Amino acid sequence: MLPWARPGDYLLLGRFRAHHARPGCVVLVRHPRLGVIVKRIRSVESRGVLRLAGDAASSTAPEAIGPVPPDWVFQRVLVRIRRPSEGSGISRHRPA
Repeated sequence: MLPWARPGDYLLLGRFRAHHARPGCVVLVRHPRLGVIVKRIRSVESRGVLRLAGDAASSTAPEAIGPVPPDWVFQRVLVRIRRPSEGSGISRHRPA
């Protein structure tokens, strides 16, 4: 599976509010071990704890990311603008 956002794409970001966390949303996370990562919310568990996953087959495994408290998430992706080499285009993020 190809990643939704690729190197060179521009991402328009918005404020993340934990009470709006939904499976399918793409978010930026400050992970203490992995640094800043872009992942999709796979599930929202009790107390707002998030389980994240990447879209690419080579992405970090969800088990390696572990449970993510909402305060690690600092932005959500609103729009992706494709890099010029793929042709111009804007893709609004719509959670699954």
